[in-house]
Amino acid sequence: MSPSKPRGTVRGRTPNDTARLAAVLAFARALVAGVAGALVVVLATACPQDDGPPDDEGDEGPLPCVDVDADACAPLYAPTWDNVFAMTLTPDCSTGGLSCHASADALGAELDGLFFADPDGARALLLEDRGDATFVVPGDASCSQLVIRLATDDTIRRMPPGTTLSPAEICSVAQWVQMGAMP
Repeated sequence: MSPSKPRGTVRGRTPNDTARLAAVLAFARALVAGVAGALVVVLATACPQDDGPPDDEGDEGPLPCVDVDADACAPLYAPTWDNVFAMTLTPDCSTGGLSCHASADALGAELDGLFFADPDGARALLLEDRGDATFVVPGDASCSQLVIRLATDDTIRRMPPGTTLSPAEICSVAQWVQMGAMP
């Protein structure tokens, strides 16, 4: 003879067990929804496909110059091309948590043609004349799009997406540009 079930149970569960199970399931659903929401936020901020308002031809326009005093700031590291490439561009833009500019077929490269596969190629792309949208204008850190994109207050167009470089790191890049963007 099997023992009788206590009154008020379903499949051997008491009302308290059922309530706890319902609470656990509700928590799990909320957790899954929260993780999915966070994933959408991360994906939306990583390697953005639309950086700003289009111009007449549907392309993004360059950001305006920023106020960067490359002479008065305190750099994180010596402002040389080797350091800028190895300590900022490579870890933050091409191999770090985001790899928007890792190769010619990466999203950032598809959008603006800029990728950091090797130091010489990356420097050539940064210096390539693109009119107002030139990434690096030697001697003019405030109006170089590279510095502007690192230092802008525009959170949608600031690079790297989803994070902000330290003022000292931005200073190192700005000083390299201001001193002529030498190799």
